[in-house]
Order: sequence, then structure tokens, then C-alpha cells
Amino acid sequence: MKNIIVIIGGSIASFLLLLILGLGLLSMKPELFTGHKSADTKAAEMNKTRADSLKQAQSDSLLAAAADSTASSSAAKDSTLASQQVQKARVSELQAAPASAPAAVNAVQTRADSVGRPDWKSTAKLIEAMSAEEATKILKQMSDEEVKQILAKLKKRQAGKILAIFEPDRAVKILR
Repeated sequence: MKNIIVIIGGSIASFLLLLILGLGLLSMKPELFTGHKSADTKAAEMNKTRADSLKQAQSDSLLAAAADSTASSSAAKDSTLASQQVQKARVSELQAAPASAPAAVNAVQTRADSVGRPDWKSTAKLIEAMSAEEATKILKQMSDEEVKQILAKLKKRQAGKILAIFEPDRAVKILR
């Protein structure tokens, strides 16, 4: 008699537990039971689709920019060198001026130092938005120092995925 009561009690308890779990699941994910997607689910899917298309557009534009920049990089380097030479000439002129102009010398020196420096943080954000394979295709065209600067700004997991795709010899050079 006790065995029957225990079996019936356990069955009722199991049934109630399953009922509670089912109701909880129904309240959280009604589309599992009705086959219709909730507005939240549809909105989330639309946002994911938009984000995916935005990432694709960003990577396409970055690839196009990389192709354009390789074509015009020598002209850009020449113009950067020319502007740096002009800034250095201004610095030397101001240094020859009276001692009352040290603030002006510092201001021009700061600008001369910052001319031609890429913004590694924004470049790293663009690289991080890409898949590791796409990012590696772009980074392989850069110097080891440039890659090192960008990888330092990336999340460690993404940087590791990218380095794993590089040839082992080059990855070692970058890590040094």
C-alpha cells in the first residue's frame, strides 16, 4: 500500500513539475508552442539582419579602401613626408627665435610628431567587426609594426584567431 502511495505521489509531483516548466516556457517563448514568432523575436531577427548587412558593408568598404590606399599609398607617403619637413622647418625657425616663444615651439613640435600617424583604435574596431579570415587578408598586406599596433588594440580572443591564420614565421615576428 505504501509503495502505491509513493508511486502515485511521485507521479503527481512529476506531472506538476512538468506542467510548471511547460507554463514557464510558454510564457517565455510562445513561438515554440504556436509556431508564430513574437514581435520581440521578429525585431531581434531584423536587428541581427541589419547588423550582419552593416558588418558586410563595413568590411566591403574597408577592403575597397585598402585597395585604394595601396594604390595611393606612395603619393600619401610623399605628401606626409613633405608636410613633416615643413613642420620641422617651422620648428627650427621657432627655435632660432627669441626665448619668449617656447610654447609655440612645443605646439608646432606636437603637430609635427602627430602628422601621418594612423588612428590605431578606430582601425582596430573595424578589424574587430570582421571575421578573422577577412581581417587576416587585410593585415597580411600591412607591415609587422602596423599589425602589432592593431592587434594590441583588439580583444585577445580575436587577436589570437587572426594570429592563428598568419604563417607561423610571421606570427612569431609580430609577437616579438
